[in-house]
Amino acid sequence: MSFVRCCQKRTGESAAGGNVKIVVLFLFCINYTKVNYWTAQLNSLKLETRFLNKTMKIFICGSMYFAKEMLEVKKKLEEMGHLAEAPCDTQLFVDNPNLTTDNHEENYQRCLDNDIIRKCFNSIAESDAILLLNYPRNELNGYIGASGLMEAGLTYHLNKKIFLLYPPPSPKKVKSSHEILIMQPIILDGDLNKISQYA
Repeated sequence: MSFVRCCQKRTGESAAGGNVKIVVLFLFCINYTKVNYWTAQLNSLKLETRFLNKTMKIFICGSMYFAKEMLEVKKKLEEMGHLAEAPCDTQLFVDNPNLTTDNHEENYQRCLDNDIIRKCFNSIAESDAILLLNYPRNELNGYIGASGLMEAGLTYHLNKKIFLLYPPPSPKKVKSSHEILIMQPIILDGDLNKISQYA
């Protein structure tokens, strides 16, 4: 007994009704397979195109005092063809300029509730490189805070590229610059276009 007749017998359907349903199911399976195939081909093509164009997936780091600049740099990197990501709470800081990491009690609880550090670390692990936005702050050129130092350390451990927008402060001024320099970051001197040389 054929598969179609077996199905008809079990369900009590007429030959015509059963055949129509079997045909529809068959066509659905074919189309579903085709969609999956072409989706896989498209994803593969995107990866190949990204490789040929020398682009990377880059996670943007830095003090949240530079939240607005993070989004601006993200847009520029995307225009250059890179896949760019900023910390998940960047827009929150842009929308709330008075919300700063100096408000330790409030910021501490928010970071705990949203698991901010772990999310940033996961994004670094999924990226090819980080871009540390070390703009001047507190009358210090090349400022890198505690979070930036941690993120650079993780990136170095994962053997990924570390881009610094500007040179770090002298180790004589900031001791942690010693560790930053040991990680051999790529210093862009403010020129994002240099990133493509290292893709």
